[in-house]
Amino acid sequence: MSSFCYQENTPNMWSRCSNYCLLCSISSHLTYGTICWDNAADTHISRVFILQKSAIRAITLASWQASCRPVFPELKIMTLYAVIIYQNLLFVRNNINTFFSHSDIHNYNTRHKDNLVPIQYRLERTKKYYIELYNILPLNFTNQPIDKFKHALKQMLSNNCLYSLEEFKSIQMEDGGCHCGL
Repeated sequence: MSSFCYQENTPNMWSRCSNYCLLCSISSHLTYGTICWDNAADTHISRVFILQKSAIRAITLASWQASCRPVFPELKIMTLYAVIIYQNLLFVRNNINTFFSHSDIHNYNTRHKDNLVPIQYRLERTKKYYIELYNILPLNFTNQPIDKFKHALKQMLSNNCLYSLEEFKSIQMEDGGCHCGL
């Protein structure tokens, strides 16, 4: 427990500290190996996501029917889908030199010349979505230094409570900065 818990010696403070310690323990298990969950079956991801929501309800002492959608941004916790997106986009950003952009393939000045070229797969179920997700981000967002990119991406994903990968695709990505205060 933190020294903050010892300073405020109230029962409510003890329960909040123990709840956050429990949440940190659960979060570490949820985030392990999420880079591989990109093309996992949605039923498997949704099972784990239901467990994450029930843990949030237990920590906040909410009823089992209560919606967790407002609680995630309030506690500044990313949903499981947001963690998967975050890990995959960081993988692409850290390994950007291993991917080809359209400008590497041709010299035409097209609108999407800076987008990464998706890897072609024979089967749809083995398709990786991280390049498609990275191409959704505006250019001024992806051209930032890695530290600012991480911070802005985490802030955007924490503020938008994502319940699916499709919700990330539908977020209004403005040229000014993805509603995340760049």
